[in-house]
Amino acid sequence: MRVFVDPLQSSKLGEVLVSAMDRSSTDPRIQAMHDAMTAISRRPVWDVAKAAIEQGHLDPSLTEGIVAAHTIGPILYARLFDRRDISDRDIERAVDAFLAAYTP
Repeated sequence: MRVFVDPLQSSKLGEVLVSAMDRSSTDPRIQAMHDAMTAISRRPVWDVAKAAIEQGHLDPSLTEGIVAAHTIGPILYARLFDRRDISDRDIERAVDAFLAAYTP
């Protein structure tokens, strides 16, 4: 999660994500950039979740999108809408809530 959170807090990444989301429906170049940023931001969390799924530790019906929504989603909300810094405790709570919901 830190791979995503640190750049979100130390750069204009959040603003870029919001802007790309807004313009992606009308500009194919922005759509391609948005898709690439989405894939890059999801990859580390999905790689860990996929390994846990394969080992039987997580619900096998999980998808990359569901994992991102329940792990990265709360972090994005806190940063972009509440405009607050993300602490290690925030990350821990997001991961704990995800695990509580999707551990068989």
